[in-house]
Amino acid sequence: WYIDASGNVIFLSDTRNLIINPLDGVMATWGRGNSITSATIPANNDGNYTADRWVLLSDGNNIVQVSQQTASPPAGSSGFLRLLVSTTNKKFGLLQIVDNLACINQLSKYVSFSILVKTTAAAIGNIRIGVLEWTGTANSPTKDVVSAWNAAGSDPTLVTNWAYKNTPANIALTTSWQLIKVENVKLGASFTNLGVFIWSDDTTTTANDILDMSQVWLNPGPTSIPFLSRQPEIERAMCKQSFQRIGNGVWGRVRDANNMDLYPTWFPMRATPTLVLNTTTPTMNVNFGNLTGSSSTAAFNRASDVAGSIFLTGFTGMTANHPVIGWDNAFDLSAEIGV
Repeated sequence: WYIDASGNVIFLSDTRNLIINPLDGVMATWGRGNSITSATIPANNDGNYTADRWVLLSDGNNIVQVSQQTASPPAGSSGFLRLLVSTTNKKFGLLQIVDNLACINQLSKYVSFSILVKTTAAAIGNIRIGVLEWTGTANSPTKDVVSAWNAAGSDPTLVTNWAYKNTPANIALTTSWQLIKVENVKLGASFTNLGVFIWSDDTTTTANDILDMSQVWLNPGPTSIPFLSRQPEIERAMCKQSFQRIGNGVWGRVRDANNMDLYPTWFPMRATPTLVLNTTTPTMNVNFGNLTGSSSTAAFNRASDVAGSIFLTGFTGMTANHPVIGWDNAFDLSAEIGV
C-alpha cells in the first residue's frame, strides 16, 4: 500500500485497470485498422466494435468516424482515440464491457473511473459518463445498450438488464486535455458484467466536430488513482484474447478447382471465435503463384480458442492438393463480449 498526494491510503490490489485498451496510443490495440468509416470493414455503424474492446454507439449509422491519432497526445501517452462527426445533431459515444472474470470480485464494492477528454473550439458542448451494470447472463450482454437516446439533457434509456450505477451529469469540454473523474460508485450485489459508457450529450453538432479520448481508467475502490500504462506487449496480448485479424502466412491446401482449406493457429482467445471474411477478393499464394478470389466466402470447418480449419471459396482453375499460403489478413476472429 501507499499514501497518495491527497492523503488517501491506496492498496496495490486497487491499482489495476479494469479497462483493456485504455486508448493511450498502443498501435496493436487497433486490430481492425486505425480508421473506421462507412467504407471500412467493420463500418462505423451503431453497435460495431471499433478499437479493440470498444463498441461504437450512436443514434444511427455513420454518425461519427473513429480513428487513432498521434499528433499532440496527452502527456504520458503516444496517441488517443478521435470521434469525428459525420452526421450532425446526433448523440454518440463509446462503451467498454468488462469481462465477468475481471469484475465479479467487485460485487457490493466500489469502483472509480477517470478519462482524459478534449474537443475543438465551440464544438462538442458536453459529454456524460455512465458506469453500468449488466444483470443478465455473464459475458452475453446486449452490447447496444441504448434503447432510446432521448433529448439533450436526458440520459439514454438503457435496454433490459443494463442499469446506471452513478448519476451521469453534463461535463463541459474545452480545447485542452482535462481529467474527468467519476468516483465512489457503489456496485450491486448481483451483477455479472460492468460497462463504462462515455457519450456526447450535444445534439447541436456540426460536421467535423471532434471528441478526443485517452487514458481511460477504471479501478476498484472509492477514489480514482493516477493512470498507469501497461507494457505494450501485455496490452497487445490482452486485446488479442478478444480480436485478431489473420491470414498472411497461413498455410493450407487446395480442395478442388474452386475451393481451399486453410489451417491457421492464433494467440489464445477468450472463447472460440466467430469468423468474418473482411474482403470478397482475398489473395492467396497457390502453388507458388498468386490468385485472387471473386465473391469469396469463408467458414470454419472446425475451431477452438487457439486454432481452426477454414473453408475458403471463390477461386477458379486450381488443382487439388496444391499448397496454399495466405497473402493478406483477410480473416477477422472475434471473441468480443456482447451480442
